[in-house]
Amino acid sequence: MFQLIYCVNLISGPFCQRVLLTLEEKHLPYDMKLVDLANKPEWFTKINPDGKVPVMKFDEEWVSDSDVISKSLEERYPNPPLATPPEKSSVYVDMLATPFLIF
Repeated sequence: MFQLIYCVNLISGPFCQRVLLTLEEKHLPYDMKLVDLANKPEWFTKINPDGKVPVMKFDEEWVSDSDVISKSLEERYPNPPLATPPEKSSVYVDMLATPFLIF
């Protein structure tokens, strides 16, 4: 079971939501602790001096970057895959590179 520390405000922005959705979509068990960032408890600042959320514990290391957390979960638990397949990752870039017709 993963330990996840999350904001007390459940509308805490895309970074916390990204990690929570990744855990839910992959059906991974986790223990969530809510933290009031306006009044950070001492135990929270000990494990995360920067005071950022979300924070997740991998093995014995606390990670506070949602991108790193999501990528680590994807690498450790590839099913179901949540990453964009390589053959589709450049579709948006191709659309932007297409010249626009001016009328």
